[in-house]
Amino acid sequence: MINKVLVALLISTATISGCATTSSAPTMTALEISNLKQAMLAEKPNVIISRVGSPPLALASRVKVDGTEVVRLMISQYTEFYLEPGEHEIIMSFNPLSGQKGAMKSLNIEEDKRYYLDIGGSLNKPTPEAALAYLDRCCEKIEIQPR
Repeated sequence: MINKVLVALLISTATISGCATTSSAPTMTALEISNLKQAMLAEKPNVIISRVGSPPLALASRVKVDGTEVVRLMISQYTEFYLEPGEHEIIMSFNPLSGQKGAMKSLNIEEDKRYYLDIGGSLNKPTPEAALAYLDRCCEKIEIQPR
């Protein structure tokens, strides 16, 4: 009886994980992803994203910009990058099996402005500059890899 329950549990877990990874988002080629990441590194950073303290502690948070994963952040890590002016969608998510919801934020990037987002919202700083000063002391900076 226990074996039948265990087999049923394994089959349902495999089915759920298969469904969770299906995406209807448009796909990009490896070259397009590389070009996007190169552009994010080419200019002075205007977006800061941190993860100071949001569960699950042992899993990386996936950060996607306009549908493309650009970096994964663990606890006490942050990243900076450049986005062209205009509307952008930033999604922060975890493995679907973790049970964490994640978050989506639309940003209308304006020329010569800086933006700051904290995954989980645990770091409340009045300006991007104040957040960056704090993050430089407490957290590890993760560089976006062009490939």
